[in-house]
Amino acid sequence: MPKRGCLGFSFPVLVGISVVILALGVISLLSGALGKSLLGDIGLPSWLSVPRPDPKLPAEVVFHPFGFPITNSIIAAWLSIIVLV
Repeated sequence: MPKRGCLGFSFPVLVGISVVILALGVISLLSGALGKSLLGDIGLPSWLSVPRPDPKLPAEVVFHPFGFPITNSIIAAWLSIIVLV
C-alpha cells in the first residue's frame, strides 16, 4: 500500500498539482489587467488575453412628465424603497 501524504495524495502527486495551480495563477496574473498595467504587452498568445469589456447599458425611458425623463431604473428604485420602508 503506497504511503499517503498530505490530503491523501502521495508527495509527487501533491507537488505536480501545486505546480499546475501555481502556473495557472501566474499566467492569469500576467494576462489579466494587473499584469498588463505593470508589465505592458508581454507577447502572450491572443487566446490567453481577454479584451477589456465596454458595457453601454442605458436605462429605457418610460415617459416624460414635465420634460423629465422617467426611466425603468427610477421606477424600480422607488418600488424597492416603498417595499423596504
